[in-house]
Amino acid sequence: MKGMLIKDIQLLSQQRRFFILLFLTAAFLAYTVGESFSLGYLTSLFFVLALGTISYDEFDNGFSFLMTLPMERRTYVREKYVFGILITAAGWIIGVIFSWVFAFVKGEAIDVSEGFYTILVCYIFLCFFALMIPFMLKFGTEKGKLMGLLLAGIVFVIGYLAISRWDTDKIIHSAASFYLGAGKFIVPAATAAVLYISYLFSAVIFDKKEF
Repeated sequence: MKGMLIKDIQLLSQQRRFFILLFLTAAFLAYTVGESFSLGYLTSLFFVLALGTISYDEFDNGFSFLMTLPMERRTYVREKYVFGILITAAGWIIGVIFSWVFAFVKGEAIDVSEGFYTILVCYIFLCFFALMIPFMLKFGTEKGKLMGLLLAGIVFVIGYLAISRWDTDKIIHSAASFYLGAGKFIVPAATAAVLYISYLFSAVIFDKKEF
């Protein structure tokens, strides 16, 4: 698995110009729109980069070559989850640093307690990651992304319609109270459970996949 991690990191390291543009855009957004927006922007872009490594592997029958290497198929799947978690978390950490730096530059108070809320962004994208991977491995990157986004959109619409019938402010207050209490332990545990279940599905799918 170490070799696969190095491969994916090397793939990302070849996109230096993209990262320079990414950080310049994040800096501009942090200064003009708001620090919290740049945090979500960086986390989402790193999440997309993690998914993009599967597209690189699939390109030009790349899977056929990779499966000739001395590793089990489940090792490949496991590496994708580990890499996705690391890269998405890295995007969130860099976003937090950006938000603190630009809050300091703009002379605003740095509210460290906001970290308890902003980390929810990381958990949300990790759940999206867990949702996308099985579809991408089953149907290919393009169809998999489309089906995963479609399912995520359906869940979002159902959630929005349900919430719109209730008092939004009350829901937000209740959710915040829950997260600052038992939610600090339940949310990461639930995210880990979602990732693990997703991994089990992905492992079975990839074991049966023919190249």
